[in-house]
Amino acid sequence: MLTGMEHLLKNYDALGTSDKITIAIGFVSIIIGIIAAIAGALFGSLSAYYLARNQQKRDLEDKRYSALVATQYALLYQRRTLDDMYSAHLEKCEKHPMRYIEMPSNIIIVPHFAVPLSDITFIAEANKPSKTADVLQKIHIAEENFLVLVESFKIVMREKETVLNDERLILGFDESTDQYLMANNPAGFVKLKEATNLLYAQYKVSVPPIEEAIRLLGLYIQERFPRRLALGVALPDGTTLYGAKPL
Repeated sequence: MLTGMEHLLKNYDALGTSDKITIAIGFVSIIIGIIAAIAGALFGSLSAYYLARNQQKRDLEDKRYSALVATQYALLYQRRTLDDMYSAHLEKCEKHPMRYIEMPSNIIIVPHFAVPLSDITFIAEANKPSKTADVLQKIHIAEENFLVLVESFKIVMREKETVLNDERLILGFDESTDQYLMANNPAGFVKLKEATNLLYAQYKVSVPPIEEAIRLLGLYIQERFPRRLALGVALPDGTTLYGAKPL
């Protein structure tokens, strides 16, 4: 048994003009339907691909921006820790000839908000010159200086505790003058004096790098993400450090 279409094709030459036109229109309709189906499937696939790709790019940019802000927060926290350390321990007796003994000996806990360095290595991928091109190196140097300073502080506190518990060096405490009674044994205080001097020196070399890193990072964020805000530090005079949003 022949189908209707097969019958028409077999007897095509015997058909009239109107039948031939009908057959032609039928074939064209079939071809158009096939092409439309293929085009629709292809368009849908391409649309899904580009949407997914754009979403991945947005997610990556969001992740990178978050990593930069986390880095800013870590550096700003470290800078604030330096201020707290200086005001609580270093400032009062900085000029005192016996500052190694006069420095407050209470231990402070310094939580360390580490810079997520592995998450911001993309900074080095910049393919054009930039005024913030070396910001990654500056950040690393700043954090290393901070960590050295914290360790120096811990060493001073340990050495001072050792000295204060040594009866050969500390004879007692005069409450009337609020001072320790020290034995005449300069050699016994050498390690503490050297550690204290190194602590003050390390503080002085730690502040400029961390301030420079914060400044450059703020500029980098504004350069890379001009429509987003970077963190900043509100100064006592009412201005904002590094021209960013106050923390």
